[in-house]
Amino acid sequence: TPHNATHAKSGKGGRSETVDDIHRKSSVNMLTTVHSLNRSDAGMLLQEFKTVKNICTTPAAELGLLPGLGDKKITRFREVMTKPWRKKPRKSAEEDERKKTRDDE
Repeated sequence: TPHNATHAKSGKGGRSETVDDIHRKSSVNMLTTVHSLNRSDAGMLLQEFKTVKNICTTPAAELGLLPGLGDKKITRFREVMTKPWRKKPRKSAEEDERKKTRDDE
């Protein structure tokens, strides 16, 4: 059985989903976390460029040739895909205690 034809779980209507179906859904879900992209945009991007990696490495001018993908959506997408993730540093217990002490005074 080819890899993409492996049935992983039952989908809507009792139809078994292939690994490719599940991967595509995951990719669409990931792409739509970018607030400017909707499911239709994500599906169109995957149809055209096949992988998230290909979408991310495609020049903005080429992405802009697709219907519905204007400068604003492309800019927002690029920002999300290239901006470093920053996790707020967690205050140490010692800092929390110092603040509590100052607040109680």
